[in-house]
Amino acid sequence: CGISPQTMEGLPSSVKQVISGSAAGISATLLVHPLDTIRTRVQTADVSGVQYRGAIDCAAKTLKYEGLQAFYKGITFPLLAQAVYKSVIFTSYHAMQSLFPQTDGPPPIPRVMLCGAAAGGINSFVVTPVELIRNNLMVQYDHKTEPRRWRNSMELVKDLTKRNGITGLWRGIGPTFLRDSIGVASWFGSFEVCLRYLCPHIGLSGTPALLLSGVSGGIGFWVAAFPLDTIKSLVQVEASSHRGSAISVLLSLVRNGELHKLFRGFGVAVMRGIPGAAITFTVQRKTREALG
Repeated sequence: CGISPQTMEGLPSSVKQVISGSAAGISATLLVHPLDTIRTRVQTADVSGVQYRGAIDCAAKTLKYEGLQAFYKGITFPLLAQAVYKSVIFTSYHAMQSLFPQTDGPPPIPRVMLCGAAAGGINSFVVTPVELIRNNLMVQYDHKTEPRRWRNSMELVKDLTKRNGITGLWRGIGPTFLRDSIGVASWFGSFEVCLRYLCPHIGLSGTPALLLSGVSGGIGFWVAAFPLDTIKSLVQVEASSHRGSAISVLLSLVRNGELHKLFRGFGVAVMRGIPGAAITFTVQRKTREALG
């Protein structure tokens, strides 16, 4: 038998946030994972030894030499984890909002961004091992002559924990914490600014307003966080010559006159962020409304 609307409405608010956040995360991952693969490969091209003229060249070479399935490398773990960490973000965000006194109308934008920063910081502890595994699988190239080092996520986890211990799965937590604190603050802030001020001005409401505001949130995240994301990727990828702390990676790029590499792959990140955030915010809001 199905679940009645009365049962769904009787669920605790925190459970509804978990369900709606999970639905949003899974929906977005299925849509944007191929763009994540391209972004990560472009960011770590020096590590892999495969050079690209840009994101389109990366996509073309990946399709030519490895086939369509290569765009979905490492998706299993992120797909499962997205259900966790999008629910963590939204649940943490609303929990932080509840700590403030109730006010008439929506919370002020500075409070929105503060709660977003806290939610992003909390979420970084969940997302770091997921991205460590995903990124290392993404930069394995099937067309290269050497055999693949890991066949799947579990092989990689076993290898990393054997060599570095369980805490090794959190390599890159520093730049990930900064990226997500700053980025998620901008994510929520940009979404709310667009929803409250731009959409009414241009006559948008309902789902179109949510989609456009999600686009704004996605752009806001990557504009604020992209250099830190590149540093995080270089710290995490096993074959990287930059492995070490985020500071050592940054200093290495400065010494070698390579600061421009912090923005390599920015275009594809924004292309990924636009549909990803639009779907995330829209599915989360609509699911939350459906739950009562």
